[in-house]
Amino acid sequence: MWRVVAQWYVFILIFPVVIRLLAISVDFLMGGEFPVFASSEFAPSGVNAVLLFIGILFQAGIAEEIGWRGYALPRLQKRFNPLLSSLMLGVAWGLWHFHPMNWSALAPVGLWYMLTTIPFTIVFTWVYNNTKGSLLIAVLFHTASNFSDWLVPIVPFLTPAGALRPLIVKCAFMWVTALLIIAYTRGELNGVL
Repeated sequence: MWRVVAQWYVFILIFPVVIRLLAISVDFLMGGEFPVFASSEFAPSGVNAVLLFIGILFQAGIAEEIGWRGYALPRLQKRFNPLLSSLMLGVAWGLWHFHPMNWSALAPVGLWYMLTTIPFTIVFTWVYNNTKGSLLIAVLFHTASNFSDWLVPIVPFLTPAGALRPLIVKCAFMWVTALLIIAYTRGELNGVL
């Protein structure tokens, strides 16, 4: 389903970058260093950016979201309320990433990764429910989030300084966002802020 209110396209493409920019700004105010934007061996510029976005679209966006939001979330929400469904899915989604291929990168930041994945899942459910269960929006939101990791790197394994504080600050901002959504929607995760 692609026919959704335009604000959801704007939100899913902008929110991941904004939350990371806020995190590095707070970290900078606390004495941290700005990361090198678009820094990595896959630095997204020009054609590389398009290829990276397409790669993430298929590897993370489509491959994961068919299962998480296409299959699991609708079934969970039939049995449980949206908030409980999101909490269960957030834990499962977070733990799923700790497979052998990701282990060396995620193990040092595991706690913060999990604590960020859970509120992100709440935000995801809110977007999903407000777009009438659009799998396309879920795929694009996941893709935009992963792509923004390369644009505004905050996780230690993507930053030259290897600092943990930006990830912790992002975690705090994700929880604030999720709690605002929960409070506003009274846990139903539906309705525009």
